[in-house]
Amino acid sequence: MILGIHASIRAGYPAALETASGLGCKALQILAYRRHHEPGDGELAAVRDGARERGLRLIVHARYVPFLGSRDAARHEHSVALLRRELRLSAALGAEGLILHAGAYAAGEDKARGLARVAEGVLRALEDGKAPVPLILENVPGGGRRLVEAIESR
Repeated sequence: MILGIHASIRAGYPAALETASGLGCKALQILAYRRHHEPGDGELAAVRDGARERGLRLIVHARYVPFLGSRDAARHEHSVALLRRELRLSAALGAEGLILHAGAYAAGEDKARGLARVAEGVLRALEDGKAPVPLILENVPGGGRRLVEAIESR
């Protein structure tokens, strides 16, 4: 038995719900929206209700890795706005959590300062977004300056 699946929403939310329930899954992980598509309230409610009717626990995976650790103020603010949007959509979908790749701190940055910048951005997105959705940080493989490396070194 497959307990959960990360299903594509390319063919729409109903297709992802059908894929998961057809496999007998208990959990479904999806992206909050298709590229260049802003889901409406009715569409979000249909997913929320459809998951509940099928007995599926819903988790959302953030579409983009934000650059919360960026020293560039505009990029940092854009990342906070993206995270706030993902949190809002996750809550509207009835998700039990939002998975976010932790990302990296800026090149040449002190690990502690980079980690503080990321934490500040996450906290602002959580407070400003007022979305009652837990944030689940996932590591990012490869490369250097990863947030997970900064946490592990503390």
